[in-house]
Amino acid sequence: MGVKLNRAQRRWINTITSSDGTWRSKLSVHVSANQTGKSLGVALIVLWACVYKIGVPTDDPVRWYDAPYNWYHVAPEQQQAYIPLGDIRQLVKGAHLAQEIGAKKFGLKCHFPESLVRFEKHEHYYDGLTTLAGATAQFRTTADKAASLQGRRAAGISFDEAAFEDHLTAVINEALMMRLISTGGPLIVVSTPDGMNAYYELVENIRLRAEVVPDTDGMVWISHDGWALVYSVVSDNEGYGLESTEIERMERDLDPATKEQQLRGAFLEPSDAFFLPITDILKAFKPGMDLDGTALPGHVYIIFWDPSVSMDPTAGYVLDVTGKRWKVVREIYYRTPRGINSLIPEMYGQHQMYGTAENEFMGQSKVLTGYDETGFGGKIIGQSLAGLTPKRGLDFAGTSKTKLDVLMNLKAALLPDKDGNTQLEIPEELVGLKREILNYRLVDKDIQQDRVMALGGAAWLAARGFSGKTSAAFDPSASVARSMWR
Repeated sequence: MGVKLNRAQRRWINTITSSDGTWRSKLSVHVSANQTGKSLGVALIVLWACVYKIGVPTDDPVRWYDAPYNWYHVAPEQQQAYIPLGDIRQLVKGAHLAQEIGAKKFGLKCHFPESLVRFEKHEHYYDGLTTLAGATAQFRTTADKAASLQGRRAAGISFDEAAFEDHLTAVINEALMMRLISTGGPLIVVSTPDGMNAYYELVENIRLRAEVVPDTDGMVWISHDGWALVYSVVSDNEGYGLESTEIERMERDLDPATKEQQLRGAFLEPSDAFFLPITDILKAFKPGMDLDGTALPGHVYIIFWDPSVSMDPTAGYVLDVTGKRWKVVREIYYRTPRGINSLIPEMYGQHQMYGTAENEFMGQSKVLTGYDETGFGGKIIGQSLAGLTPKRGLDFAGTSKTKLDVLMNLKAALLPDKDGNTQLEIPEELVGLKREILNYRLVDKDIQQDRVMALGGAAWLAARGFSGKTSAAFDPSASVARSMWR
């Protein structure tokens, strides 16, 4: 093709492809800064995959030639999806800027026969391409949760600007992965970050179960279940279309937040985020913490629920407050509402489990269940829990002060003391909770806050040592020694 790959493109392509012309990593996420050449990288991957029908056995040439091969490139908006197609058109003509740079700086030449690819519409609407061997590449939007891909069978899928997809988790799990089941083809996700959203959660989930690849300076991670995570920064493109003077100008003129996201692909908290500073808040998330939720004899627990029976997700957290530090030992989370007939038995069941663990040496465990009793639904839940004791309801509707007090209490519990210890300790694997905390704003319209309020309620009860005192100020050293049970 006459293209000299820059450092970001080489790192990315070498991570997901093998020298023998096969896929090295079939599931990958590329966290890219701006101006790293990611669109060209996508174009080269799609063109290579379609021309060679990567993944189709080559032992029988006739069978290889006749085998169907349909690649789908998607993005949140249709015009975003067409960007790599524009690169492919230029590459096939030998007129791409990267080919000009390849010729002038590196002495490369394009020897790609234009007859190998023809550009045409697919299904009378989508612009795309068809290769001489019959492989196709279509470029579509993920609108309506990628409804345009329903019923399709994909040899491979590339997903650009994934951070800007409002329903990212559903699109990947319920649409894209389903299209690859029968072929075993790759899913290649790439995007610049857009704050602490579902893309951040996807990246963090991979990173937490992955190991850094040696000699990559932390830029490539591989997980035990086959996911590859690749990072790139703007300096990877220096000398390949972006000169050092331009990079220096951006470093000088951009504000710090924009610089970190655009030049280094950083995930940034909102400017009006409540839980700050982020570097300190993250210290509450501890690697290696156990989250099996087993109830232990003699321990004291707090369970707090932010329930929903009609619209929002339901979230709950179990804190072990036996020792000096409060430890999150269980997360309960349902993305869809729990009906009252399912929710109430579960609340009783969790209370029973954490209040009845016993042996002759440690005695019986104790538990306090709290819940958000705001609104009519909260009152119904409270009435349904008449037989559950002890319990505490929190009503956030009376005054904004109650909610603010709970949030301030949670913030204090998350921030480290002078020795670097936090009152509240959370397993690092709870990425969804981390995302909600880092993304939380006091003006919380249209943001997910169910996990935040559930954890905040649990910490609020813990800070009062179970005494039920509503006038007590937050005390980071509060412990169950002041409990009504001790």
